[in-house]
Amino acid sequence: MKRILGLAIGGIFFLGAGGAFAQTPPGPGQCFNNGDPNNSCSGGCATDTPTCASDDTGCVPDTADHEKCSAAVVKAFSNAIKCVIKCHCKQASALFAQKTFNEELCEGHNPPNNSACQDKLDKALNKVFTSGICSSAQITFAQAEESTLFADKSNTLSLDAQNGATFCDSTSGAMIMTSDSDDAGFVPANKDTLKCECTVGKNQGSLVAAALKCHIKLAHFFAKGQAFDEESCEETNPSQKGALDKYNAASTKLSGKGICPPCLSLANQLALGTGDLGQVDAANAVAYPCP
Repeated sequence: MKRILGLAIGGIFFLGAGGAFAQTPPGPGQCFNNGDPNNSCSGGCATDTPTCASDDTGCVPDTADHEKCSAAVVKAFSNAIKCVIKCHCKQASALFAQKTFNEELCEGHNPPNNSACQDKLDKALNKVFTSGICSSAQITFAQAEESTLFADKSNTLSLDAQNGATFCDSTSGAMIMTSDSDDAGFVPANKDTLKCECTVGKNQGSLVAAALKCHIKLAHFFAKGQAFDEESCEETNPSQKGALDKYNAASTKLSGKGICPPCLSLANQLALGTGDLGQVDAANAVAYPCP
């Protein structure tokens, strides 16, 4: 998910002054990508450092309550994304077995139990929104993000549209949308393809969840005036324990089993991971809007 609410990074003034910002982490209310006291997020630091997050949109929480709200919103969306990914695997498995599966009751709303993914997201968001710790911007942005992620495949930013990049093998000739018009993708042609595609989806969900935890840590440390190497947490580091390190290792292991279709070659799996991280970074302003 790489395309939601990104903020353009450009200009030359703050690039030139980046050295000054790099010594101290951005403080409360300031952009993650620089320490500009005027809260201008354009022209941030050129590269990520422990005191500057060049590729993360949004601002450091300006109050303790807003930090708590942001963390709760991030966790709610993380759980929702993993939940939807599981529904998509269940859908593909059922269609492969030529069984009926109502994916919407799994992914969207399932009254009266209200146990579907979006039901759970709504419950979590409503709990934090009614607690009085969120700003109006945090509430508005989160609601807009939910509408985007749970839109149908006609919205390229939705989870249903992006399902087509995971269940991508068209060998069967049967499109998932013939069963559910909301979703992009194809019915797996064989058990190996099904296993591969479901595993790739699971790996993507784990990557996104790990990256979002890094964003919570980033906001917490910066709000306290402390440095935090978000790049090492979210992407790669010498110990190979970064979120992207782990995803790449899982992709390499899966690719080595020889069960994946060409559209999920190792190179394509790695590209999906990079794209997912890009979207997570671009969407950071959803939970961490600037005041």
